[in-house]
Amino acid sequence: MVDSRDRISPDVALHNLFFPAMSFWTKFAAVCAVAGSLLAASPSRAQQLESTLGSWFDGFDDWIAELGDIKAADFQFSVGTGIGLAPDYPGSNEYKALPLPLFQIRFKDTLTVDPLGIRLRVWRNDCCRLRVVVGLSESRNADRTSPVDALPNIGRGMNVGFTFEGRLTGPFAFRLNGRQEVAGGHGGMTLTPSVGVVLRNRAGTYSVIPELALTWANGTFMDKFFSVTPADALASGLPVFNASAGMREAALRLTATYRIDEDWTLIARGQAAHLLGDAGRSPVTRPNGSRFQGLVGAGVLYTF
Repeated sequence: MVDSRDRISPDVALHNLFFPAMSFWTKFAAVCAVAGSLLAASPSRAQQLESTLGSWFDGFDDWIAELGDIKAADFQFSVGTGIGLAPDYPGSNEYKALPLPLFQIRFKDTLTVDPLGIRLRVWRNDCCRLRVVVGLSESRNADRTSPVDALPNIGRGMNVGFTFEGRLTGPFAFRLNGRQEVAGGHGGMTLTPSVGVVLRNRAGTYSVIPELALTWANGTFMDKFFSVTPADALASGLPVFNASAGMREAALRLTATYRIDEDWTLIARGQAAHLLGDAGRSPVTRPNGSRFQGLVGAGVLYTF
């Protein structure tokens, strides 16, 4: 008979499978090396990377922060790497595999810094909190095989905005994101209300967060991403189209985490979105693209 003391728990077995005995610095160097190789492998896709990272950290930080820090510390630093699959541009039916170099610096519940930008909490009470945000905006740089490539590229810029979020009742939570681009490509504004359910086991090892979100965009944003001017039509062969303010998309998102141990955490992110209004009717989307916009990604984080 096997002594019960010799049995290995499933959590320990999984940890040993993915992370065999290595020193701290060996693990750290391995994560950094993989992240660097992923970045170097696809430098031409930097424009698409911003929107993928935006969705990634939008789900991971804002909801997971409500569960409590992975480590109970005043200062926390995480670094990792992953890979994602995202549309070539908003409205595209072609997808690109993208590297996801991940990092996050957090000071208590006050300040968070990651590839998306900087978030500073300015107010909170027992149920809610308000944060100001400075970060990257959405961009567009279509693949050369698409007629949309003949349209003007939309460069990345700087967003300022806010996140107001909190608990509703039990595991239910809400969030309202507002973003205004103040420098760079499109100069548009978006508002995204969402509701989610934060599910986790008692030990805090697993978490699963389904979320429903609806995004509204102003006329400037919609015009930049989904209008086709007469000059654009002549260059691309697409029909002239004038997009106006309205609902941009409805999305179902799912974020999951598994804490392997005190240091290592696996994270996964998925999204199924449907473009609405003029975003769905635009020739940028139909017939050359798709109203369905998917997003998947997975990665690993090491927390100091």
